[in-house]
Amino acid sequence: MLGLFVSTNAVSQNKNISIKNADSQTYKQVDGNDIVWLVGNVIYEHEGALMTCDSSIYFRSENRFNAFGNVRINQGDTLIIQGDMLEYDGSTKLMHLTNNVQMQDGDMTLFCEEITYNRQDATAYYTTGGTFKQNENTLVSKKGFYNANNKRFTFKDSVRLRHPSYTIDADTLRYGSETNITYFSGPTTIKTDSALIYCESGSYDTQNDIAILTQNARIEKQAQTIKGDSIYYQMGLKQGQLYRNVSITDTVNKYVITGGYGAYTEHPESAIITQKPIYRLDIEGDTLFITGDTLRVALDTNMKRRIRVYRHTRFYKSDFQGKSDSLIYTQQDGTFHLYHNPVVWNEDNQLTADFIFMTTRKGHLDSLFMLGNAFLIALETADKYNQIKGRNMYGKFVDNELRSIYVSGNGQTVYYAYDEQDKEIGVNRADCSDLLIRIKTNKVERVTFIKKPNATLYPPGQIPKGELFLKGFNQRFSEKLPSKEAFLDL
Repeated sequence: MLGLFVSTNAVSQNKNISIKNADSQTYKQVDGNDIVWLVGNVIYEHEGALMTCDSSIYFRSENRFNAFGNVRINQGDTLIIQGDMLEYDGSTKLMHLTNNVQMQDGDMTLFCEEITYNRQDATAYYTTGGTFKQNENTLVSKKGFYNANNKRFTFKDSVRLRHPSYTIDADTLRYGSETNITYFSGPTTIKTDSALIYCESGSYDTQNDIAILTQNARIEKQAQTIKGDSIYYQMGLKQGQLYRNVSITDTVNKYVITGGYGAYTEHPESAIITQKPIYRLDIEGDTLFITGDTLRVALDTNMKRRIRVYRHTRFYKSDFQGKSDSLIYTQQDGTFHLYHNPVVWNEDNQLTADFIFMTTRKGHLDSLFMLGNAFLIALETADKYNQIKGRNMYGKFVDNELRSIYVSGNGQTVYYAYDEQDKEIGVNRADCSDLLIRIKTNKVERVTFIKKPNATLYPPGQIPKGELFLKGFNQRFSEKLPSKEAFLDL
């Protein structure tokens, strides 16, 4: 219960209650007090407020009355309070109404069984449950407080706000009937037809369908959970913006996206994440990581989920990794499109081209397409490199090992040759427009020249320096990351 206090000076200056009408009046004096019994169309006036009822007992000496039946109080221009019984004290301007109470202020109405209203500061409260209605909003709570000066409600204990499009359950909720903005604190949930929203602090603009969620804020939609330190969510459009410690988790598709900022749209499903975004995908117990300046996830026209990453793109998995200016990854079929200076490392192989397209099977590399200035460097020893170069290359992986490479156009090779006892016999330098290379345990096993080659086998140590490295050779193994921890520390 709220404690209401008024000063002695304020009480002494209060005017006496005035009887404006009654069909009949009976005067009595009890224990030195003047008592008036009023029956029929009773009307009181006190300092600008009109109070009507069917019958009343007026305690003249104490400047107070009790009213019964069809009680109605007109306070100011818009505030009207009704009930079956009223106790009013003219000295404190405190009124207490019970049974079938209604309080109306403008277009909002409060229904409850008991309410106390203080005319001194224009505040009201109830503690035994109430129902608030305004436009399409209906709110129930066990306790409530209303300030008529600023037309703001505070609801506490088992608060529920219902709207045709959503339901809000909260511990404490503050509502401005003029602004139509709801503020909530404590564990709060907002349920819509497609999502469950949770936070422990925030606000909701019921007129514009905009929620601002803070403190453990999250949105749960089927298998997805969307989090952020704060979320700005347009419920009507089903889209929002996420700020700080952003994460989107999908338990069905087994991915998690994190970052510092995000923009999310429910229909069609899409998300844009910036500020060190990281996409994590669980593949057969291993994890694929993708990052860049900007990461966008969306469903394409075939309902395939595509991850587009722009600028300073990098990806990492335990058995392959790479980087490029931008990439597209399609989750359903595990394909990569790498654009602008791409490089891929697999085992001891480095792959570069103007554009690289890769397919995976069960999370492991399956096929490789390198288009424009294709170049493969395979680390033989710390200072020796097998090299394959061509206009385009097509590779095939088996058990995550590169097993074959087909070179189409301007094919060139430098590779170390060995005899049957695995002894080095020299360096093979060959030029051939098209060629097929078989690889085993990361070594060139066989080269098939599709057209007549120009090939020379140089004995160990006798290859000219100009022939040892193909034009455009640029080994970048130092850029390869040693672990996922190094990736996450980028």
